Amino acid sequence: MPLLSWCLHVKTAEEARHIVEMTRFHPLGRRAMDGGNPDGRYCQIPVAEYLAHSNTERLLIFQIESPEALENVEAIAAVPGYEMLLFGPGDFSHLIGKPGQLERARGRRGAGSAWRPQPESTGSTRWRRA
Repeated sequence: MPLLSWCLHVKTAEEARHIVEMTRFHPLGRRAMDGGNPDGRYCQIPVAEYLAHSNTERLLIFQIESPEALENVEAIAAVPGYEMLLFGPGDFSHLIGKPGQLERARGRRGAGSAWRPQPESTGSTRWRRA
């Protein structure tokens, strides 16, 4: 089962790149290597297997929740090494001065030409590559 890294309030491509760098092993990133934790089965699997598995079995999600992030969504979307973007209308509506008015938050500028929104039952919007 993949591990989940859900990163809230990602605002810039630079932040997204830094997150990828810190959550992926070489050659995708620069995550510190420590197999002595649950995902490394406490050093009970070979290092090469641990590294490969960790890079392929970690679901990395960036949540877009601010006007700044929405303005930068194209650049964030272009960063390699993550699996999904989510739009958080609750925090977004609060940050645009319309707390709880989720329809206003969803009605804002879309994710751009490279992404199309897909409403989620949770109230969030997931963007997938078009």
